[in-house]
Amino acid sequence: KRKEEEEEEELTIRTLMNRYTAHIRLAIDAHESHLGDSSSSSFSSSSSSFSSSSSPPRRLAAFIVEPLVQGAGGMKLMCPVYLSAVVAECRRRRIPVIFDEVFTGLYRLGGASAGALVGLDPDVSCLGKLMTGGAAPLAATLATERIFNAFKGDSKLQALLHGHSFTAYPMGCAAAAASIHFLGDPATNPHLEEKGGFMRPIWPADVVEKLSKSPAVAGVTALGTLLAVEMKVPELSHSNDKDGDTMRQKNKTSRGGGGYGSNAAVKVVEILKHQHKILARPLGHVAYVMVPPTSRRETAERLAIALEDAVERSQSEEGFGNVGEGPVV
Repeated sequence: KRKEEEEEEELTIRTLMNRYTAHIRLAIDAHESHLGDSSSSSFSSSSSSFSSSSSPPRRLAAFIVEPLVQGAGGMKLMCPVYLSAVVAECRRRRIPVIFDEVFTGLYRLGGASAGALVGLDPDVSCLGKLMTGGAAPLAATLATERIFNAFKGDSKLQALLHGHSFTAYPMGCAAAAASIHFLGDPATNPHLEEKGGFMRPIWPADVVEKLSKSPAVAGVTALGTLLAVEMKVPELSHSNDKDGDTMRQKNKTSRGGGGYGSNAAVKVVEILKHQHKILARPLGHVAYVMVPPTSRRETAERLAIALEDAVERSQSEEGFGNVGEGPVV
């Protein structure tokens, strides 16, 4: 009877707030979770429930997360201790752990995977992007033997029936094999250490320090090939007037609170484009630049200096003047 009840019970997949999986609801129903803020290291392993919401308890089928850095969620750096604690709790409860390393994997953050940087092995790992460097469309899903064997059986109905036109096609696999070898060989990746398999820092420390001390900046993430700047956003408060409730802006600024709806980084990105001929993408109140893992250190230094200049210019109207000519990179 208990088995029948469990089979009828709805399964859910837990994720973190601001994760990229929130934008993909075609394949799975990724519910919002109050598991914790990725910027916090607090986690209670004795908690009886992952969620603090009032929704009815459900069986957790898996926990999926972008490890260490939440990409499209705002390049948010995650506390490694927090991530380790969550994974340990999942292990204790025998909940499969899925690392979405499409963005973070293959030396994006300085290691072969983000999991390797913190010494964590997931049950399932998803890779893409740098796997072929954009030369051909290809992604890969890795799984432990235990997970893989769960789909083996005498009937195809027990299998994970998933496939598409580009599954394991030769050109994509050849590009992936070449890219993985290229990124993981110190002879072709000058930043890769001979021992350990991790990359040396790419971004100039002095420029990163200047960015972090800017009065307009709330935080800086410089990890592997990623340099992200979180701009301060005005605090908003509610106050009453004779016309009713209105939203008023305080004079002081704070970290966070921007999100996709914020325009705090737009000016920085515009200055990068017009003054430095660099195309960048704003993520709400976050501006960021990236380089391939094999890029020359001079390239990373140029981008970092340009980003520092754009942040400084963004505090005045001078940033939009004297638009120069030349190619945009």
